[in-house]
Amino acid sequence: MKKHSTNLKALFVFAGIFLLNIPLSSQEWTNMNPLDSLPVKAPWRSRDSVLVFSTIVPDPDIPGNNLLLINDFSEVVQIGTFRYDWFQVKELKVVTVLFRTKPSNDALADPSDNPVYFYVSLRTGGNFSFRTDLTLRRDNLTLSGSNDFPPGGQAINYHVPDTSRWHTYRVTMNEQDVKVYLDEQPDPVIDGKTYGTDPGADHFRIGKQTKDKPYGGYFDWFLIYEGETYAPGEGPAIPEGYLVDSPVGINKIVKRDNPEAINIFPNPSTDHVNLSFRQENNGMAIIDIYDITGQKVITPVQRFLQQGSHEITITTDHLTSGIYLLSVNGKYARFIKK
Repeated sequence: MKKHSTNLKALFVFAGIFLLNIPLSSQEWTNMNPLDSLPVKAPWRSRDSVLVFSTIVPDPDIPGNNLLLINDFSEVVQIGTFRYDWFQVKELKVVTVLFRTKPSNDALADPSDNPVYFYVSLRTGGNFSFRTDLTLRRDNLTLSGSNDFPPGGQAINYHVPDTSRWHTYRVTMNEQDVKVYLDEQPDPVIDGKTYGTDPGADHFRIGKQTKDKPYGGYFDWFLIYEGETYAPGEGPAIPEGYLVDSPVGINKIVKRDNPEAINIFPNPSTDHVNLSFRQENNGMAIIDIYDITGQKVITPVQRFLQQGSHEITITTDHLTSGIYLLSVNGKYARFIKK
């Protein structure tokens, strides 16, 4: 689980707000890494010179949350990665990996043409294993087999809108078949094949692979499921506290106050509120509750929902008296009073 500040932990316990009518998956992730410390213990380990330019830093947006920062603008020709060795199946052929990432401030400010924001490489196992490399540069996500074995002789590219903010990537790999989903939307942004090979690799890597390129990015967490490919809404649920969305300022939320888009009753609330809203598309429904200062109190709902109208009951009996803002999918908000 991600770490939170002492006050936020207390609010989680005190508020006691949970989604009541959507069942959780009983499946569990093979590996959950909140990146509160450098990933250097089995099945994770460091490779090359990664520790030289990698560190754990406080999240500037979320008190108590930590991030892995991989940042190299030294102009020294060097590479470095963290490696995760597949745990359950030695000759793994099928895997699902999720991670949340954004560029570092140095990378966003870099004047060069093509700083690297992240590099992630999945390599299945066995004597003939396939390799998928994902690299994010300015507005462009590239899927390649590797530098030596691009898929079909040509990389696959996707234009990522607003790469400067946090995004969640879900990568599924079934031997040659690779799909990449952005921000838990139901349709993949990349759906193709890789022809790169790396016999006996049995792992995946994160870090800096391009020796002569500036590199800078934050990673918030990784989730790994070995042996199955799961699209958004399938398989184990994203754990509570593993954020998918970008933090939103209180002023932006106030501007999204839209009584017509959200119906909340009773308001003022008693021991619960009933929330009705329309999910515009199949995908993640994210409901956040903020106090009047703009501090996020809790995210009671972070689930995959089908397109259409939904009604959800949220308990509020342990909230202290006051004014709160309830935000739906970062698009609409309503004030509620307790």
